[in-house]
Amino acid sequence: MIRQQVYWLAVAAVLLLLAFTTATAGSPQVISHQGYLTSSDGIALTGTHSLTFGIYDVSAGGAALWSETHAVVEVTDGLYSLLIGSIVPLTPAVFSGPIRYLGIAIDGGAELTPRRQIAATAFALRSDRAANADSLNGETPWFYLDWENLTNMPAGFADGTDNVGTGDITGVTASEGLAGGGTSGTVNLYIDTAGVLTKHIANNTITNEDINASAAIGVGKISGTAVNLSSSQIITATKTFDGTVYFGDSTMRIDNNGVRIGSSSLPPSTTYLLLLDRHVSTTSARYGIFNDLDNLSTGTVYGVYGRASSTTAGAANSGDVYGLYGVGISDGAERRGARVLGRGRTASNSGGISYGLDAEATYGVAAYGLFVSASLATSGYGMYAEVNNNQTGTGVYTYVHDNTASSSSIGTSNQVISNGGNAYGISGTVGNNAGTGYAVYGHAYSNATNWSGYFTGDVNVVGTLFMPAKITKIDHPLDPENQNLLLSGIDSPEMLVKSSGNVTTDASGEAIVTLPAYFTAIAANFRYQLTVIGEFAQAIIGEEVTGNQFRIKTDKPNIKVSWEITGERSDNYAKAHRIINESIKPAEHRGRYLHPEAFGLPVERGVDYLITKELAKATPKRPQATQPDETEE
Repeated sequence: MIRQQVYWLAVAAVLLLLAFTTATAGSPQVISHQGYLTSSDGIALTGTHSLTFGIYDVSAGGAALWSETHAVVEVTDGLYSLLIGSIVPLTPAVFSGPIRYLGIAIDGGAELTPRRQIAATAFALRSDRAANADSLNGETPWFYLDWENLTNMPAGFADGTDNVGTGDITGVTASEGLAGGGTSGTVNLYIDTAGVLTKHIANNTITNEDINASAAIGVGKISGTAVNLSSSQIITATKTFDGTVYFGDSTMRIDNNGVRIGSSSLPPSTTYLLLLDRHVSTTSARYGIFNDLDNLSTGTVYGVYGRASSTTAGAANSGDVYGLYGVGISDGAERRGARVLGRGRTASNSGGISYGLDAEATYGVAAYGLFVSASLATSGYGMYAEVNNNQTGTGVYTYVHDNTASSSSIGTSNQVISNGGNAYGISGTVGNNAGTGYAVYGHAYSNATNWSGYFTGDVNVVGTLFMPAKITKIDHPLDPENQNLLLSGIDSPEMLVKSSGNVTTDASGEAIVTLPAYFTAIAANFRYQLTVIGEFAQAIIGEEVTGNQFRIKTDKPNIKVSWEITGERSDNYAKAHRIINESIKPAEHRGRYLHPEAFGLPVERGVDYLITKELAKATPKRPQATQPDETEE
């Protein structure tokens, strides 16, 4: 999000400094003022704003000689216009000194700096003499309406007689460039038939008003400088336009800072070499930049190529550079910083490879081929991949290879830390597929040690766990620092549950064994084993399991008996998922082995080899795009 702060970019004001005297009391006591407002990034503002004006006799600080506030000022595309003094009248005392400054504050904020000096129009300089207009040499102006009160008059006026029409001109002669003249009567002068010569025209004296609007100067008439604006013309030599150049009624402006294209009359920006800005109101798509580059041959073309770099090598040039930077801002609709699309010309065109985004990073302390960040949203997705309507599809494929350091290389590393709810490092879901679904599939081969899956912590399996062997691995109790102890689990064609213990019969040769309360709820069809300890005796099950208890009887009193009871699982899950001890392999696995190496066969005869081949089909081809010439400037 961009926070806007109003700045006073430029102020254009026409200040008509009036002579505030009693003689001009009927003239307007206001100053016409125009200005332009933009945001901090140069975007023209539109809306209603409050403007406070003050007039000072110092450029900074001091108290205002006069001030007023225009509470509601309409600003359209940055422009506003108003009359200063229309709320608090201006008085002659405000301009009693030679230098005045205008200060402006926007929307109740601090006064903008610097203050702008108020300048006078050219003829206003004459008003400096206005202070003497009420008296001339101590006399009122009416005193000098009488000829007798005038002094130092020329001799022709001293007699008080009107001598107009009786001058002493004896003839008028036409000089260079003129014709006509005479020595008596009415004479006329006119331009000679040779016309006005160059020497008769002072430099910088011909203006627009001096040239007829329909006049057209031939290209050949002014060699090397004229451009014919009413017909096609090819300019073959370099032409330099010094200053601001306008195109399309100011839609495009160019100067030494850069290029600005849009509806605004603002100058090009010193920040953006190319700046596009325009307010649009549309229900269809509008594009700030659209590139259509058709390649008619076999070379590589780039619709957009952005390159930003430091001017010289070395750590001194440590500022960040972005080859391409995009920001999408809206409320309520979807925002995308960038959208890229790579596609074949038609759906039936099966040749070539399409890349939605091809990103590459090289060199540096670290290189990220793709770096994404999502924050401050209701739900954040660092990366969301959707693959559909293909013959085959892979959501995310990573390929890590040929790294030289001895530290680990990781295909995918997920860290889910310090969140308020549940956290899933990896979540895999497959469903509604025609073949076998693998939510997570791991395959490790040709490493010093192979772990297709490695878990630090508890593992919960909701469902059936299939494995060729069950191995318990612990630190060897006799040498825990140097050895491991491996113990094998016990397999059975049935789903069994066991309990065991020791008990001593009483004086009558009986003992009652109490089982956990849940035991009979999860087991049935019990089997018993009894072993007497310490002396020869006979032991039998006096009474089978009833109410989580069973009874042992010995033919001698006080006999220690070791007992074990085994039951077939009878809980609801076990009833619904009975083990089928013998099953026919799927058709695609017949003739293959789960562990071909155990039979002395190559890995190609293995079932997992088929899966590996299938996953290989999803391996994308690496991009071979031609890199742009980065030496071009």
